[in-house]
Amino acid sequence: MFRAAVFDCDGVLVDTEGIQLKGWNRILSQFDISLSRENYPDYAGKSVRMVAADLIKKHSLSASIDELIAERRDIVTEWLRNNGVDMMPYAEEAVNFFKDHGFSVAVCSGSSGIEVDIKLEKTGLKGLFGDYVITGSDVRRGKPFPDIYALAADRLGLETGQCIAFEDTMYGVCAAKEAGLYCIAVPNEYSAGQDFSEADNIAGSLKEAVLICEKLI
Repeated sequence: MFRAAVFDCDGVLVDTEGIQLKGWNRILSQFDISLSRENYPDYAGKSVRMVAADLIKKHSLSASIDELIAERRDIVTEWLRNNGVDMMPYAEEAVNFFKDHGFSVAVCSGSSGIEVDIKLEKTGLKGLFGDYVITGSDVRRGKPFPDIYALAADRLGLETGQCIAFEDTMYGVCAAKEAGLYCIAVPNEYSAGQDFSEADNIAGSLKEAVLICEKLI
């Protein structure tokens, strides 16, 4: 039934959700406001465009959506280039588990293409996915819309129902489920307070998610 495993990047494969929060707070500091870790779950996993629009509306910011997006991209990209990036626990093992079982594997991230490329390169994961790296740069609408997962399945040459998605946020889960994928949620410290009721399964770690999949495949 299942023939592919599709992984979100931030918070699933690489430990970068905290970098996303820092990036937004660098931007917001010029307006003397900030996002706390407690209220960040409202934004973790949501498309950059939606977050920017919400922040502008909520705080009446004197900036356009595109200006905030560009500034955030530059801040995060510079940080990634100048610092190390850690894998999430069991990330490489999880990807190789599916490859060893004859699955296609893909990355499906809402971050920009340049960000994802740096993250995968720095963690050594890039070579595991080949051409199957789909990012927010490839679609008009980001998560929670299903576009990015529909595109991932199309590039893999599969029906969405043949793919298992791994997501750490409810917005990613919503995107995967609306596209028709089976989805396992793997919440982390930045998304643990979100609603994962739409997920087919919830795992405490990628290792636990693989154990769930052993029974599915």
